[in-house]
Parts: sequence; C-alpha cells; structure tokens
Amino acid sequence: MTSAVGRLLFMAEEPVFRRNVWANGWLASALLLCLGSIALAAKPAYDPGPETVLLGAARAPETLASRGRWRVEPGSISLEGGERGFWLAGGAGAHFGHGVLRARFKVDTSPRIDLLLRARSSRSGGRIQQALGLRVRGKFAWLIGTQRGRSIQLSKKVLLADLQGGDLEILASALGPVLVSELVEAGTARPLASTSAVWPAAAGWEGAVGLADVSGGSLLELATRQACDRSPGFQDLGMPIAAFVRAGFEAPAGQAIELERLGGPARRVLRTDLFGLERLACQAADRSPFVRVLTTLPWKYRDLDYLQRRGGEPARDEQGFALARHYKDPRMVEAILRGLARAHPKDCLLERIGRSHQGRPIWALAIGRGLAAGGKALQRPAVLLNGAHHGDEIVSVDVVLDAAQHLLAHEGDPRVRRWLDELVVWAVPLVNPDGLAFFMEQSSAAGRKNGRDLDGDGKRGPEEGVDLNRNYPFRWDALPKLARQSLRHHRGPSPGSEPETRAMMALARREHFAASISYHMGCVSVLVPYTIEGVPQPEPDEAWAVAEQITAGLKHPQGKLGLRRQLFPVSGTDQDWLRYRFGTLALLVEAATWPPPLETAERVELLEALRLVWMRLLDRLLDGPAVSGTVRDRKGRPQKARVRVLEIERRAGERWTSRPRDGHFDRFLPAPGSYTLEIRPRRGKPHIEPIQVGRERVKVEIVLPDR
Repeated sequence: MTSAVGRLLFMAEEPVFRRNVWANGWLASALLLCLGSIALAAKPAYDPGPETVLLGAARAPETLASRGRWRVEPGSISLEGGERGFWLAGGAGAHFGHGVLRARFKVDTSPRIDLLLRARSSRSGGRIQQALGLRVRGKFAWLIGTQRGRSIQLSKKVLLADLQGGDLEILASALGPVLVSELVEAGTARPLASTSAVWPAAAGWEGAVGLADVSGGSLLELATRQACDRSPGFQDLGMPIAAFVRAGFEAPAGQAIELERLGGPARRVLRTDLFGLERLACQAADRSPFVRVLTTLPWKYRDLDYLQRRGGEPARDEQGFALARHYKDPRMVEAILRGLARAHPKDCLLERIGRSHQGRPIWALAIGRGLAAGGKALQRPAVLLNGAHHGDEIVSVDVVLDAAQHLLAHEGDPRVRRWLDELVVWAVPLVNPDGLAFFMEQSSAAGRKNGRDLDGDGKRGPEEGVDLNRNYPFRWDALPKLARQSLRHHRGPSPGSEPETRAMMALARREHFAASISYHMGCVSVLVPYTIEGVPQPEPDEAWAVAEQITAGLKHPQGKLGLRRQLFPVSGTDQDWLRYRFGTLALLVEAATWPPPLETAERVELLEALRLVWMRLLDRLLDGPAVSGTVRDRKGRPQKARVRVLEIERRAGERWTSRPRDGHFDRFLPAPGSYTLEIRPRRGKPHIEPIQVGRERVKVEIVLPDR
C-alpha cells in the first residue's frame, strides 16, 4: 500500500487533455459518457507556517465589499435569510495573484458555496466582475471563472465523498492560469475530491478572496499564503508533480517524497503537488532548486507500489501471484506467465506469438486439461482473452492475468474443472508491450499506441506509434481522418501493418475462436459487434442476446456494465475483424474508468467483478443454446468448409468456416429451437444438417460425401 504522503493527484494532465478533447465533439461526448469523477488521493502535507489567517476562532476579517446580509464575526461568516450575495475580504493577506487559499466550513447535507479567489466587484459594488472560484452544490463540486460579470464552468463536476462527521476543508491554489482545488475532511485530511483547470484569461489577474451565495453552512476559518517570486513557470504550468532537483537541495519534511536518485545535474527526483512545488521553490536559499519540472509523468512516478517493485519479481501471496498488489511492466508480465506455466506444466502451453516493433515478445498462454500432450486436447473450442491493445490501459493486463491464474489455481472447483476439460482458453494479457513500457517509464500521457517510429529519427516520440485497435483489416479505412499520424487513434500505414496486429491475426486464423473478450479501460461498458458504423448486424443477433445474458444483474464498483454498439466512431477494431472473419462472438469490455486505481482494495474489487463476465461467457458456450461440430470427409480427414446457420441471416458478406487443422466449428445460438446447418465445402455440393437445440450445446459430426 502506498503511504498517505506518497499517493498521487491524477488531475495533473486533465486540463491539457480537456482542451484537446472538447474541440472534438464525438470524442468529448464519449468521454463524458465514460469518465466518472476522479477522486483525490492524499497529497504532500500542506505547510501552514507562512499563511496569513483572515478568519479564526479569535479573529474576524475585514470586509472589502459585500452585497447581502452577511454575519461576520470571530470564527464564523454566514449569509442570513437564504439570500444571494457576495462578500470579499479586506486587509493584509486578502489580496493576491499567485497563492493558496485555505477555507474550513461547517456544512449540512446539502451545502451551497462559492469560494472566490482573485475577485473584484463592479464599480457600483452590486456584483462580482472578475473571479476564479470553486462551486459546491450538494454532492458535487466544480471550478468556475467570472469575467466581465459573466460566469463560466471551467471543469467538469466531481462527486464528493461523504463527510464522516467532520468539517469540510478546501485548499485552492491560483498560480498563473492554473486553478487547483482539493477538498478534504478537516482534521483527518481524508480526501473527498479534487479538480483543476487552466484558464489563460486569468493568468495575470489579482484580487481578493471571498464568498458568494452561501447556504447550508458557514465559514469557520479562512487563510491565505502568497506564492514566492521563485515559483516556477506559472504562465505555462499545467500541474507538475515531479521535480528534478539539484544536488544538495533538501526538501522540507512533508513537502515532497524522493522517487529516484540519478546522475548528472539532476541528482534527485522528487514528487509533490502544485502546493508543494511552490513551497519547495520558496524554501531554496538563493536560486531555484529545479533542473526540470515534469508536467507529464511516467507511471513509475505516479505509482509507488510499482516503483518499489520495478526491476524485481512480481509480488506473491498464498494464492500465487498477488496480481492486485501492483501494476506491471512487460518484463513482469512475462515473469508471471512463465511462473504459471512452470507451476502447471500439463495444462499450459506458453507461446511467443510474435514480437513488437521494438522487439519485445508477445506472449500467449493456452490453458486447458492435458494441453502439453497435444492431440485431441487441441481440438476443443477455443476462447480468447486479451488485454492492452492500448498500452496505457493497464487494468486490462491484470484482468487477463487474473483469469489465467484463476483457471489454474481453482481446478478443484467443478465449474473450473469443466472449463479445463472442455475448452482451451488463450490468455494474451499484453498485446502492446512497447506502449506499456513507454507508459510506465516515459510518459503516462502516451502509451496508447505501439512503438512504431513514424518520423524515422530512430526513436518513438510521445505522439508517434499506431493504435493497434484501429489497424485490423476489417473496414480499416472507414474513418479517413485516422490516417493523421498525430492522432491518438492513428490507424497505421496499411491494414494489418503492425507486427502486434499480425501476431494476433495469425493466432486467430489458427484457432478460429468461438468467443473472445478484448479488455480496455476508460469507462464501464460492454461493446457488442459490429461496432463500426454502417455494418449490418446478423439477424437475429445472437451476439447481443448472449451479451445481455452474461451481463444481466452484474455489479461493477464503478457503474453498470451496460451494452453498447460503440462509444464513438471506430474502424479497424479487433472484435469486428474477429466477428466478420470467423464468426467469433467477440466482445469488448471497458473494464474500468480512468485513472487506474492505486489502492489494492479497489483493484481486488475490480478483478472480482470482472471475473464474472468471462466465467459466464464460458458457461454460456458450454451450456448453450449452441452448436459445435467437426467437418470431415469419408476418410476422416478434417475439411475447411463454410458453416452457416440458415436461420441466422448474415448481412455483411461474412463467410465463416470450420478450423482448417481439425474441421472444428462453434456457433452460439440466440435461443432454443429448430435450426439448419449448411456446410459448404470448397468443392462439391453443400451438405444440409437439421438440428434441434434445447438449452444445451449440441454436438454434430459432419461427414461430407465424396466429390
């Protein structure tokens, strides 16, 4: 577990990200659909030493301007009679441009508060003409700005955690165009929420601190702290939380934690938040201590659990690998897969199915009873679970590893034993090892795409690479704008151009998966093919029917696993290619919202909830309604033939065939009933096979006549 001082503020890159997102309408709507509120993790300690107390138990503040009936007395400020109005503080410390405001409120269950910074009233004194602020309305909080008397919303609304009997304390910093606010429970410092915004219009503003429209509470304490002149880069600062400092500089206790020791001028890397960075600058005796300040951090500087494990062995517990203990880089993922294969040599096959652009191996672990012996064990239905097509979606890696470990560690469970006996489950936890490595070690604002060097300079820059889940051959060119290399969703130079994509395609061609789940993160939902616009679904759509069945009543700690066709327009996705090419019942599970949870307990809860999806999918395949079979000639030789259920109309030109190596095929069916199989070999007449299917998986053996 990370210590309180070591946890992270995830809002660091959100303002920059938001500016890019809001300009793109469909992407903005998708992110609003997916992204929940981002909770504040505990931060380096606030240093109250140099602050100026404006309101305290024995001190009443001066009033600069006000409108409405305000009761101002030592230890309390409130607005009487449910009126609307504003109050601005006067006197020493009440006016600043760059600095930090601390306010403590006594609130009821539904407070209404506007906390103001850099505020100026109109000449008539009748309204606020200019201000930055934090608005609290009941359970939600967001940042606001006022210019020429007109207020706008600067940040999305965040949900506050419940107060547990304490007061509400707010820390708000205004540093150049940057506004950051953190809400905690007073006394315990328990995080409630955080939010941030960048508003260039406010970069040079100065003004007073104050309140507006307060009801359901009263202000108990108010203090300010001016920023010092050495505070770095306020005009273009996002929200830095890592600083490379010069040799010999010692950070005051509680203001930062040491991450790494390096060579060269930047001898140490410290992590802090915007409040702590300002205090570090002010503590330096003469010149600024900073060699470099990062506003876009690698994951290793965000996640202390990973940083402590980095370069070592994955954590273990009595169950095997402690997968929820920490996130993993490519080397750790490989170590876990090798460890599982060594522990269960008879029931596993570990295969390197390819290499990435930068030469990292892509590993697949096949799981099933007696696989090491080969033979008939390899003729069973195959199911694919894969993660991290996008290297920055690190929760997806753990979901697949968890599935693999659960299958192998619980073989005494009759349900698991049945899966092992009748299926082969292929686990590919890390499709994009280059992206994951970049995310962990270089920048957590990148890593979605793979390691392709687009400009030919010999290295992969933050905006380079190809989105692997836009690189599959089915409708690859459906969205021409994805040809732009700078886009996060860049599709690559040609369909299937990337070695990672080709590795997954080769595995699918060999195995003809009956079902698959591709795990991602960004929101909580299940996508059902076809997700590409304009592609007609089979009728009836058995994939949707199955997805409804396996997600019915499932609980997820971050929301409901609702079914959707798409979150926004896409092209060249793995699930649509698998569906079109093989008839695979290919689902995409958005496993978690951003950011990835840091607490072990949260990760355990996520994995337990998501485990039920693949479990139910395996049960649905074996329980039916479904049909499985083999196609052979009279001499018993497997045949590749088109297999069609005539009662299900395929409307996108699909041609689903049996598996070439053994003639095996699987088809989910939407409901019990009478069906007709049409088996069409490459040569000769089609074979018609009527079947009656109840609530089971019917097995058939098709013997084709001589040509």
